[in-house]
Formats: sequence, structure tokens, C-alpha cells
Amino acid sequence: MNLFKTSTITQSAITLSGTIINGFLGIIFYIFVARILGPSDFGILSVSILVLTLVADIGNLGVDTGLIRFVPRYLKHDKEKAYRFMKLGLTVKIVVSFLILIIGWIIVPFVSESILLKPSLSNPLHLAMIGVGGAMLFSFVTNSFQSMQRFFTWSILNIFMNGLRLLAVSLFFVLFQINLQITLIIYIVIPF
Repeated sequence: MNLFKTSTITQSAITLSGTIINGFLGIIFYIFVARILGPSDFGILSVSILVLTLVADIGNLGVDTGLIRFVPRYLKHDKEKAYRFMKLGLTVKIVVSFLILIIGWIIVPFVSESILLKPSLSNPLHLAMIGVGGAMLFSFVTNSFQSMQRFFTWSILNIFMNGLRLLAVSLFFVLFQINLQITLIIYIVIPF
């Protein structure tokens, strides 16, 4: 019975529960949005979110892994050093986010028109370039909570973000009119 009272088991249960709830909210969000937008607009939304996610993951430059690796190592014995790692990670993410925004804003029209042969992707991909910053900052926050072993806060934050996205899309659907651009803006704004 003592095994079930250990910190590792407790934190694992919190993480697993949070991940399941977060995944369930994500599934509901995507099913709901797919039904509202229809196949064509949902496809464009999916491509935009895919580009946002891939660019944010590549632009991460290993900062999240560094946070998870080095912050816990120094947090107990040298908090100053641990916080310097976090500050460096945040600085790198902010600088890279702005570089991606500037470069992405310039090349998106070329990519959407010449490579993808879909000029209609230009506006959603521009929005995705803005969303990269939010995704990178959100991953910094969640990975900081993980590195400080605040798994309950990490779980609640993830659940809150997906729940808020679902609530915002639902409210816009009921109260106003929802389309591809509004859905994408909701998706992008929530992490900020």
C-alpha cells in the first residue's frame, strides 16, 4: 500500500488524468469544429494548425527539453541558476517567435500560391505564423510547470486551454456566426 502513496504514483495519476481529460476536450473540439465548418474549411483549418504546430516545434530549438533537464537539477540547490535557465529559455522563445513571424509573413504568399497552389491558404497561414508565438509561449509555461514538478497545475492549465477553446467556439456558434477565420483566431488567441 505504501507504493500507492509515493509521490511518483500520485504525480503519474494526476498527469494521466489530466492528459485523458485534455485529450477528450480536444476530440470534442475537433469534432464540433468539423461539423460546423464542413470539409473544405476544416481541411484549411487542419493545414493551418499543422503548420503552426510544426513550425513551433522546430522553432523550439530544444528549449523545452533543456527546461525539463536542467531546471529540476538546480531547483533545490541553486534556484538562481534554475531561474536563469528559465529566463534564457523564455528569451530564446520570444526572439525565435518574432523571427518566425517576420520570415513567415514574407514567405507565406509565395508558399501558398507557388508551392501549394492554393492562394486561399495565404490568410490562414499568416494567422498560423502569429499562432506560433502563442504555441511557443504556452509550451514554455507548461514545460516550466513540469520542470518544477507542479503536475497538477500543468494538468489544469492544459485542460483549461482546451476547455476555453471549446467554450469560445461554442459561444460564437450560438451567439454569433462562426467561420474558418474566427475559429482559427480563437485557436490562436487562447494560448496567449
